Amino acid sequence: QRRVHGEVQVHHCRTNSRAELSAAEQAALDKLKVQLKIDNEKYLRSHPEVRVLISRVAQEVLEKKPQSVVEYVEDFFCERDLKAIASGHG
Repeated sequence: QRRVHGEVQVHHCRTNSRAELSAAEQAALDKLKVQLKIDNEKYLRSHPEVRVLISRVAQEVLEKKPQSVVEYVEDFFCERDLKAIASGHG
């Protein structure tokens, strides 16, 4: 099965084995991964609040060690003033 991302076709396999990809497919996948990392970094640089929010929720989870991390994170994002946290005032 092949999935298309942009104009690059890459083979999608169920295992993580690099041996299943041809050299051309692996090169295309590697190029796609590099571009994705660049795009993600640009996005994160233009939206520093993402790092602030992720850091804050991770810090609280590690400090409080809740029994259910999913429920705690759900409450974190539903019951907080996220604008204040994202701006560093929360």
